[in-house]
Amino acid sequence: MPLLAQTLTRELEQANRQLASLGMERLQLYQKLEQQGREFERQAHENPLTGLCNRRAFFQICEQKVLQAQQGTELSLALLDVDFFKHIVEAVNGLH
Repeated sequence: MPLLAQTLTRELEQANRQLASLGMERLQLYQKLEQQGREFERQAHENPLTGLCNRRAFFQICEQKVLQAQQGTELSLALLDVDFFKHIVEAVNGLH
């Protein structure tokens, strides 16, 4: 094989390896971005103190359930208002 062809072949092989490496790096970054997106979504809908749905998530779920009820699904709702709930959670967490 002529020298020029060998040189070009080596350069192409090196470029292919670099492209493969960049492809793997891109895939890893995409997976990390997806994971961060899921975490942000969780944080946007979860109370960090209790791990329960926050107000935003509660209203989104209620909206979905009301729409389902309008289509014939039964719906029940119970609300509790606990004064000083933060103190209760802190006391329970202190037991663990």
